[in-house]
Amino acid sequence: QGTSAPKEVNESFYAIQKSANMFLKEKNKYEDEDDEEEAKHEIHGQIIEEENVEETKQTEPIDAAGDRRKTRTRANNEILNTANVEDAPVTFASLPSEAEGEGEEEEVNISKEEVIKERRKKRLATKIDKLFLMLYEDLNLLITWENEEKKKAEEQAPDAFNYNGIVWVHRGKLAERISRKRLAEKAYRNAIERGFSLYTWYRLLDIYSETYNPKACLVCVAEILDQADDDGIEKFTKLPYWIESVVYHLVAVNGLKAIVKLTKEMELEDCR
Repeated sequence: QGTSAPKEVNESFYAIQKSANMFLKEKNKYEDEDDEEEAKHEIHGQIIEEENVEETKQTEPIDAAGDRRKTRTRANNEILNTANVEDAPVTFASLPSEAEGEGEEEEVNISKEEVIKERRKKRLATKIDKLFLMLYEDLNLLITWENEEKKKAEEQAPDAFNYNGIVWVHRGKLAERISRKRLAEKAYRNAIERGFSLYTWYRLLDIYSETYNPKACLVCVAEILDQADDDGIEKFTKLPYWIESVVYHLVAVNGLKAIVKLTKEMELEDCR
């Protein structure tokens, strides 16, 4: 009996351990089956809900569904029409075709031309503003000058506004800018009365050549040559081009004999 007791105890222990292992296996198996059942129930429920939705859609009248779709489409179109969408530059791995490249070059050229036009407009606007400002100032000076001349005539005082030669030279330039040749002639002659000025004789020579007055032109040339003699210039290898051009013009219009005759009549020795 002493030897049989341990054997029985071992067998009962093994039996208990085996039954415990079987119980754990069964428990895990049931738990897995429960999880699978729950998942199946959830999927089945979703399928049923989708089928119910489909059934409800199919049960609606066809006309009502069409009206609802049209209404929704109109509302979407109104929203999209108010959206401002701009094309973003897109680059592709493949090379563009020749037609697409030409179109892009044309767009770039057009944009460059527009930029250049805008710049030209700005520069032109600036120049026009300056031109009108200068014209306004010239007209103000001309009005002041004319008022002075009227006052001189009324008071019979020729020296009421006795300016120096530089002022009269500037007034002559002013008169020429606004195409007042008579006033320019008067201003330059007033400048000459205050002293010799090569520039004033040059301008008078140009004014008289435009009015086809050969005698006045010859007087201007003679005065210039007289002043050259006074400055010690006795021989000229060649006259200045602006004198030669006037002389050639006089000869071309009136003839060489007529010009020579005029110089003799006027006793202009320097012009012979």
